[in-house]
Amino acid sequence: MKKKITVCFGILFFLLSSIVYSQTDTLKVRGTSGEIGTENHGVPICLKNDVHLRGIQLTLNYPIELSLLKHNISATARTADLVIETNIPSPGVMTVLIFGFGAETISPDTGSIIDVSFGVLPEALAGFYPLTFNDIYASDAFSQSVDVEGVDGIFAITIGGEVPVELSSFSGSFIPSHNKIQLEWRTESESNNYGFEILRGETNDKLTKIGFVQGQGTTSSSHEYNFIDSNITSTNYFYQLKQIDFDGTSTLSEKISVTISAPQNYNLSQNYPNPFSLSNAISQTTFRFQIPESELVSIKIYNVLGREVKSLVSQKLSSGIHTVQWDGKTNTGLPVSKGVYYYTMKTKNFKTNKKMIILE
Repeated sequence: MKKKITVCFGILFFLLSSIVYSQTDTLKVRGTSGEIGTENHGVPICLKNDVHLRGIQLTLNYPIELSLLKHNISATARTADLVIETNIPSPGVMTVLIFGFGAETISPDTGSIIDVSFGVLPEALAGFYPLTFNDIYASDAFSQSVDVEGVDGIFAITIGGEVPVELSSFSGSFIPSHNKIQLEWRTESESNNYGFEILRGETNDKLTKIGFVQGQGTTSSSHEYNFIDSNITSTNYFYQLKQIDFDGTSTLSEKISVTISAPQNYNLSQNYPNPFSLSNAISQTTFRFQIPESELVSIKIYNVLGREVKSLVSQKLSSGIHTVQWDGKTNTGLPVSKGVYYYTMKTKNFKTNKKMIILE
């Protein structure tokens, strides 16, 4: 079975001039792919520089599953007039030196400065492997030293010409103004990806499905996803993604937790649904309210004559967001009549009321 190799994301460097120039240059690897047995394992090493550079030297550390015994290093249009020297002191390590004489420099631009062609050993397993740059040196057009700082990247070795689903980030945040949690995640590549089930639980060991987001199928491009959880009734939630292939194969992500910050004020929301029909198979309406501190809370429903119909809440509650449901029945268990009703919320320091309509 054939294997492919794809660079999933770049290697980022910041070059800062030490004396004369103030510059922000970027060295990174951009994605490409090729099959075993071909010469198309090229990895373009790209440089973004704001001033002329006399030369650059770097040490590339790559997975030993990638064979450079029959490698090929080629210049690009940006380095066609420069000297390129390479050395492989040991498996998994390669040094590259690019320099010019006289007026020959790496001009300010963005793009590939060399293309490195990799081979992949037959025993290589599918997975993600690190690619790092170490001992990086650079000099400007006046041969003055330039300091370099690096951020590493990843190669993906895959089987059958497919790029696996690589989840590079997954996070969640609470948005108090809308009382919702926003989940965000990013894939660097996808293969046969039907989509993601969103799992949620108030404890770490019991998560259930609350939603689904369609995947991108097969792509080597990165993609960002998001999901809004608006049913917030607790102070802490755990989330997990269940990635599902078209053939039903699934993979679980790491779990994340999101803590709900305590509300800063009191609030009683309009019940939902409203109007509320008693003739539905499942007849109930939901009331959501919030309190900024632990205290005794009372929520009651009254008819238009001011008589109490139902006591929904009469207890001490902790600070936070709470919900309560009503099935349209009185304190004695009888269904109410259609019409207009009022509901009130009272605490030691807060009181409010709202109107709702009940249909047959």
